[in-house]
Amino acid sequence: MGLVSYLAADRVFALMALALAGSIVGFLRFNYAPARIFMGDTGSLTVGFMLAVFALRFMSRESYKLDEQLAPLYSHAPLVAFSFLIIPIYDTLRVILVRTSRRKSPFEPGRDHIHHEMLNTGFQHSTVALYTLGVNILLSGSVVMLVYSNRHPYTIMFLLCLLVCALLPTVGIKRRIMRFVLNDLLSALKGNTQPQFDPAKKIDFPQDRVVDF
Repeated sequence: MGLVSYLAADRVFALMALALAGSIVGFLRFNYAPARIFMGDTGSLTVGFMLAVFALRFMSRESYKLDEQLAPLYSHAPLVAFSFLIIPIYDTLRVILVRTSRRKSPFEPGRDHIHHEMLNTGFQHSTVALYTLGVNILLSGSVVMLVYSNRHPYTIMFLLCLLVCALLPTVGIKRRIMRFVLNDLLSALKGNTQPQFDPAKKIDFPQDRVVDF
């Protein structure tokens, strides 16, 4: 969004986005596993607020439509902004639905976010960070490409939702498949065991066999 703001001569918001990105990169230098510092509620709420402001600015900036290069983005601005923030939006909605279905408050802390689900599946912290980053880049990049190829907005939204459901391991059957791949299948490839996948069977993933790839 900072790059788009710069191309649209929206210098103030481009500078704000660059400053936010620089501060996050500096924070990640010490937060990357094994982490020495952690972001609290104040930091995460501030970052989320700034991202929401950038998204609203992107959707309301009419000067974008005056630029031939940015006009397709402006005509699909809500969809493009949604794709940039797809993982936090999806994670928030999913946690609210899961907790309310269990008669729990969605505002209480818990270990049912996407990264927790992936850690329980057998991923390491570094793999979770790189995987979610890669998925976000893939989804937003795919949406931008589809926008410039003049696809119908409903088609783009359908493909975006399909990719989210396929790539984020937050449903029981997908978690079991990933456990199977990380545990039984890799062991079978090494010649240790014969892989046997049972979607209905709950698999306990041993901590000493966590695979990082």
